Amino acid sequence: MGGVASAARLAVANARLQAEVRARFAELTASRRRIVEAGDAQGRELARKLSQGPERRLNAVSRLLDDAAAEVTSPERDGLAEVLAELRHARAELRDFAQGIRPLSLSAGGLGAAVPLLAQRAPIPVTVSMAVDRNRLPASRPRHGDAAVVRRARS
Repeated sequence: MGGVASAARLAVANARLQAEVRARFAELTASRRRIVEAGDAQGRELARKLSQGPERRLNAVSRLLDDAAAEVTSPERDGLAEVLAELRHARAELRDFAQGIRPLSLSAGGLGAAVPLLAQRAPIPVTVSMAVDRNRLPASRPRHGDAAVVRRARS
């Protein structure tokens, strides 16, 4: 009888511990999700602020320079054309930076679209071969994976 009671106590303790582990795992998963969502929200907010602030100002400067270029002679127009080209480049870099925070391809096409585009921008040669399990990873993970690959490749 003592052996049966001992086995029963052990089974109950085991079940309780398994339930506790499942509960802690669920808490950890929920906490991780909240952290990822908060980071994504901050990235979206920064991208929004960039588009409403600096990008809007650069667009206004571009319009002013276009107007000025229409009113000057050829040598000055050539100089303004160079300035406008640099301004377009700065605007493109700003958009790329904002998209790097949360790539438009990720929002529009998910991981399958975003990862190959991120690989093209990587500072090292990258070949992508993937099968996307949409239920496994949150949408924000490709950028972090990209950075991890670069760190490991350089070490």
